[in-house]
Amino acid sequence: MADTSVSALLSGSLLNTQEAAAFMTKHGRKTTAKTLERKRCKGGGPIFIKIGPNVRYAPERLLEYIKADLSEFSSTSEWKVRRLSYECSASGPSPAE
Repeated sequence: MADTSVSALLSGSLLNTQEAAAFMTKHGRKTTAKTLERKRCKGGGPIFIKIGPNVRYAPERLLEYIKADLSEFSSTSEWKVRRLSYECSASGPSPAE
């Protein structure tokens, strides 16, 4: 778990799916809980935390996701590279094969 997620967990500031969707909408990225659920299954959404059967989001991670989507690009290829870079850095190192 990343440091931001640990600090959010310890401070009790983690958001459930409904709260995360409202948070993202309030910060300029109109999102529904259904969209977050779909992206959890298919990928491409913000980083989330699983605590038992519960899914939670750290506000800092949601802001990082929003910032990545709101950045300026000169081409769609540049966007894909930066998005992939964000997703890889957020998930941490991959296990050795």
